[in-house]
Amino acid sequence: MVDATEGDEPPSGGNPAPNESSNWCKCGRCRDMPTEVENKCCRFGNLKCITQTDAFVDLCLNSNILGVNMRIREDELAEEEDRTNANYRHYAYRNYVYWRFGRLGKGQRIVIPSCCVLSVRGRFPAADSIYTGFIPGENLPA
Repeated sequence: MVDATEGDEPPSGGNPAPNESSNWCKCGRCRDMPTEVENKCCRFGNLKCITQTDAFVDLCLNSNILGVNMRIREDELAEEEDRTNANYRHYAYRNYVYWRFGRLGKGQRIVIPSCCVLSVRGRFPAADSIYTGFIPGENLPA
């Protein structure tokens, strides 16, 4: 069962209107997150938001690409992943990290910019609107 919306185009929701963004946001598409550490913007300066790039849309919002990534991981782990919005979000965040930083290594985690998280959540929403948020890795300070 796939509960992601079909097609490659992300919905217009998920990002606040530019006048709703926070004072720490430079791209105009972030909003305050539950913890201070999650209040991170993709850009510094008046540049295009990363969520508006073709690469972000293709790698992080395209359910076909994310499905292929799940299939690759299934082959490695020899177990099947459910095609749920929670798993699509997980793989979208994995793709973002690999794209921007490469492999981080065990226990290493980074904060994904608010605008990116909101865009992914808008594309693959939780039915109850409850999300986990950032969990520090074992090798990082809280």
